[in-house]
Amino acid sequence: MFRLLAPCLLLLVALAPPAAQARMSIGLAMGNIDAFQSKVADGVSSAAGRMDAAVTVTNAERDSDRLLRQVEGHLAANVDVLIVVLTDSDVGPRVTSLAQARNTPVVFVNSEPANINELPANQIYVGSDERDSGTLQAREVCRMLGGKGRIGIMTGELTHFAARQRTVDVQDVIATPECKGLELVEQQSGLWSRTHGETIMREWLAADLSLDAVIANNDEMALGAIAALQDRQAPAHPVIVAGIDATGPALAAMRAGSLAVTVLQNATAQGDAAVDTARRLVAGEEVKPIIYVPFELVTAANIDRYDPRN
Repeated sequence: MFRLLAPCLLLLVALAPPAAQARMSIGLAMGNIDAFQSKVADGVSSAAGRMDAAVTVTNAERDSDRLLRQVEGHLAANVDVLIVVLTDSDVGPRVTSLAQARNTPVVFVNSEPANINELPANQIYVGSDERDSGTLQAREVCRMLGGKGRIGIMTGELTHFAARQRTVDVQDVIATPECKGLELVEQQSGLWSRTHGETIMREWLAADLSLDAVIANNDEMALGAIAALQDRQAPAHPVIVAGIDATGPALAAMRAGSLAVTVLQNATAQGDAAVDTARRLVAGEEVKPIIYVPFELVTAANIDRYDPRN
């Protein structure tokens, strides 16, 4: 009887529907959720929804210790993969160690970890090449000024790789032959904040600094500078203001004529790419260690292409 049943059992197994695949679980650890980073989270959420993956989101609110505790919480919950937006670059190696202890894949997104060149094979960085961001921005300002003028730079938090690199980009452009007539008059950290950007600009105006352009590491600081410039009591020559990110408020300011330059960092596309990379890591596929989403220059001449984005 066994000999008769065995082929039947094999046939039943062959005809049975495949077991439903378990949903991929993603732990999304956000260093902060501001106007820009919320778009990264939106990109992750949308992409995860399309592939029916489950996402648990935490927000460290710029607190590195809290971010690490939240990463530990995601790992303790046995997520299949971590997607992490760092509070600052130096936290990267600690996230790497925590994840390696459980052999959990990690996708760092948007904020480059300090150990980017030593990441294990199952840890990837998805972002945009910061060597392009400040370069595109500063070259356009240089072009608008005809290669001559006095500029001030507002930097982000210098613990962030992006702030350091964007600032170096601007300085490198100033050093080129076509832009050597640009003079860096002042440089100060506005901590990525509109409020701090406005405060710094008010201080520069009170000190009677004569500036032809303000180049900010992000749009929020640029918008703060614009608010201070618009409050000036006495008329003065126009100041070119440039930011980075192409956020909605920045594009509105550009349409109003107060923001001259921004650079699209496509946060939604970064989030989308992070989820696709996470899926491939969980599937055991080989993935490039660094995946870049290109930056794009945005001015009044091409703003119509970018209004719906970011």
